[in-house]
Amino acid sequence: MIAVIFFFIHFLGTLPYAARVVGVRTKMLALSFTLFNIIALIARTIQGFQTPYLAKYMETNLPTTPAWTPLPFFYWLIGISVVGCIAGIFFLPATTRIFTKGVGHYYRSRSLKRVILMAFTKKGLSFFFSSLSFQPMRAIGFLFPFKHLPLRLFIYHVIATACVTVGPLSAIYAGYLHPEFRSTASSLAFIINGIAVLIMFLLIDPPLAAMTEVTVQGKMEEPFFSRCLAWFVVARVFGTALAAVLLLPFAKLVAVLALIM
Repeated sequence: MIAVIFFFIHFLGTLPYAARVVGVRTKMLALSFTLFNIIALIARTIQGFQTPYLAKYMETNLPTTPAWTPLPFFYWLIGISVVGCIAGIFFLPATTRIFTKGVGHYYRSRSLKRVILMAFTKKGLSFFFSSLSFQPMRAIGFLFPFKHLPLRLFIYHVIATACVTVGPLSAIYAGYLHPEFRSTASSLAFIINGIAVLIMFLLIDPPLAAMTEVTVQGKMEEPFFSRCLAWFVVARVFGTALAAVLLLPFAKLVAVLALIM
């Protein structure tokens, strides 16, 4: 169950990138972001089960196997998260097409209920399945050329994604290193996540928002903007993988903070 949670957290986490493309194409940024908040809400709801399941996994295994270590399992969860991100990449074009249609329908009907009901009609289901076209070679080719892309923003995004991914895992593992401070350590995941939040809101979101507005105004070409967003998703994959490297250092940092609290 916990592997499914990690997969869908990172799978759904890639889809909101399509909101900016949909906003640019429809010229309805606010409406696009609002509808994509539905996906964000589902992802956050699933994420709420992440820490309890991890804690239960630790509590279940510790008493019965004294020599047991959770590291292999945590690395496996990070691997599942990477797979979730990659699956999200291949679903992004379909998400863009589906939500472009959904934004237009909502704009005309002004009813979320009608949009949802339309999705389950014969016509809606036909459009959904026809949108699920996967062309991996075309997607890879779309990433190039790399010229003029904002490399610094991608690096920031790799770091932020790594922190978000490793936050709960490092806190739980810190509790394994110092069982007497297990509760304190598990509650300190917000420190690692806080680093990611600061990077996202201070270093990534403002320039990305400016790029979106410039594209809507026609001062930046949409294919170039879409390529930038595609690289942001790739950066998310690299950041999720980087979490495997940061797991032990961050767990030791949380353990130290738990000891001095």
